[in-house]
Amino acid sequence: MPLPNEKNPSGKALVGVVGPCSAGKTTLIAGLYKHGIAARHIAQEHSFVPYMWQRLADPKALIYLDVSYPVSMQRRLLDLNSQEFAEQQERLRHAREHADLYLVTDSLTRPLEFRVSGPIRPTSLQKVLYGDTLHEYICNDLIGVPMLQTLENKPDLVLVREAEFLKLRPRVEIPVLWVRATVDGQFVLQAFPNFEQEAESGRDALPRRLRGRNVMEPFLRIRSALEEAHNLKVGETRKA
Repeated sequence: MPLPNEKNPSGKALVGVVGPCSAGKTTLIAGLYKHGIAARHIAQEHSFVPYMWQRLADPKALIYLDVSYPVSMQRRLLDLNSQEFAEQQERLRHAREHADLYLVTDSLTRPLEFRVSGPIRPTSLQKVLYGDTLHEYICNDLIGVPMLQTLENKPDLVLVREAEFLKLRPRVEIPVLWVRATVDGQFVLQAFPNFEQEAESGRDALPRRLRGRNVMEPFLRIRSALEEAHNLKVGETRKA
């Protein structure tokens, strides 16, 4: 159990909360307090020392709340222009990269489209005919290409969690990048051979809040959504 000290007088396991102005930090801390959880706002957004959040509180867990500039201004009219807001995001980068939990708190980050296929169950004959190429056929011919063709909002790039989907790239006009885990727990973007320059441009195209380890946050939400969709049997053919 943590011992009381000047950073944490209560001695309770401390949860640190960081984020730009009007992200909802005060609201979250009040809610955690009601449940007996010691939480503290760490004003990293105002510090030019990247790791000041560690010096100020040394939290047991760190929660990062994010919000877009337009919504932050709707919540509370601040004397803060968009450039100054971007500077806050930069001061928060170190905390964002080390956060245990990342939450987006505004509606401007909602998905534009959600597409899901029904379960694909290869027959014994298909397994024999396709052999080692069956997985590639399922990923690209049955899932990847049809799904991209049906999108109403054409994406600037496609991020995938399985390397097999990289083989989509020669067949589509959109950059396809694999979010690959490294041995040190980080994530990098990898492109299909001969399209390596797209990995660098893809990194630059990502919002700051989705760089580094935070790139996995949307995938976690997608996984939960897919599990719910399959529980509801979305995309499965209904029997007459």
